[in-house]
Amino acid sequence: MTRMRSALAAMVVAALASAGARAAAADVPPDKQAIIMLRVLAYDHALAARAGAAVRLAVVHGESTMALACAGRMRAALDDMVRRVVVIGKPLEVATLSVTDASGPALMRGGFSVLYMCGGSDADVAAVSQAARMAHVLTFTDQASYLARGLSIALSEEQTRVGISVNLVAARAEGARLAGQLLRLSKVVAR
Repeated sequence: MTRMRSALAAMVVAALASAGARAAAADVPPDKQAIIMLRVLAYDHALAARAGAAVRLAVVHGESTMALACAGRMRAALDDMVRRVVVIGKPLEVATLSVTDASGPALMRGGFSVLYMCGGSDADVAAVSQAARMAHVLTFTDQASYLARGLSIALSEEQTRVGISVNLVAARAEGARLAGQLLRLSKVVAR
């Protein structure tokens, strides 16, 4: 009887953990996030100065199953757009990096000006935030809680539309100058 209770308890814990991971996953489909993210970039008046011949975007992920899955979905959504989209008159280039490959010097060497941080990378947010600030790379995520930990822009489902939340302090530290038009459409969580 004790073994059955232990097995049942283990199944309940596993189910709760799985439900928590699903709840933490992005509610906004990756293709929709990609479109909105690229539109938001038009409101960064400093992007042209930070970008080189192309706008380079890094999809950064931790090692969790959730983060790896997020990276695969986001990369596929962005790759689908690369051939047909220009950002501020420049072509878009996308790369996928693990958090260990996303240091400040690596982001600078890679010429990145934008970074998307996948959910499921909770333990690595502070280090990636610091690297992004060092390299002047504007950060996006699908996890609103990551804004309190130093990332700049979160995209989330809000009833019938996609909500944009902005940590303006972080965005400025990353070298972005976001237009007032964008801020009026967004929820600003830190000024």
